[in-house]
Amino acid sequence: MEFLESGLFNTARIQTIIDAYVAETNAMDARSRASSFLRRAFWDHRATEADLLAEAEQFPIIAGLLDPYVTTQLFETISALANGQAPAKAVVDAWVAAFAKGEHPSFADSNPFNNPIHPDIKAAFDASEATAQADTTVVEACTHIIVSSGWGSLQEVAMRRASADDFEAAIRGLDIDELSRFMRRMIEMRLQRSNYDCHFGTATQHFMDACRAISHDSTTPRLAALIRNLIEKTALASELDLVPADVVAPVDEAASDATTSQ
Repeated sequence: MEFLESGLFNTARIQTIIDAYVAETNAMDARSRASSFLRRAFWDHRATEADLLAEAEQFPIIAGLLDPYVTTQLFETISALANGQAPAKAVVDAWVAAFAKGEHPSFADSNPFNNPIHPDIKAAFDASEATAQADTTVVEACTHIIVSSGWGSLQEVAMRRASADDFEAAIRGLDIDELSRFMRRMIEMRLQRSNYDCHFGTATQHFMDACRAISHDSTTPRLAALIRNLIEKTALASELDLVPADVVAPVDEAASDATTSQ
């Protein structure tokens, strides 16, 4: 009691906990309502379709708290009722709108049991995935691989899409801790490229292209030295010492003239 009266507790953290509890309670209530409705619609032969339609009016309001498969079940059940097409579509539209705003619960979207999913919800998923793939950087992909000890299609697309310039920008822009993790993991991938190239395409080659370019850059000597120190004692040293394609050896004009005169 004295602790509470002292005012030393963190009100912001307490409010966050309360908000999370309220959100979870609301989500559980929404799932319970949907389950109850679906059970009644299937089993309660005494319920009239008008009764069921009246009960279904609640679902557009709470659709954002439901998972996509339950939402699809609601659509199929409600649309099968007389005059149920419009109310059923309203549920799906509300779910899609909430999903677009990020107002949806977490759920497993791998759909291992191949549950039916409404085409509009599938389209929302596809659009979201396309945006995520376009926005995912090579650093984010590599960090996910490090933390999760694995990857998904999102990381594969990001790694396959990454150019040598993307890798170079990442290396130059990372802070010390991130750079250490990133370089160690990418060097490991290159050393074991037979295990990774089938998933990530030319990503490890582009990584080495970036390292080679940086190691030959006299404008950032300390970073160039760091890259060499990391790689020169590995089996990748020979790749690092290749002369970059944009570095052209100076022409010996005297020798060239002599050759021409002959």
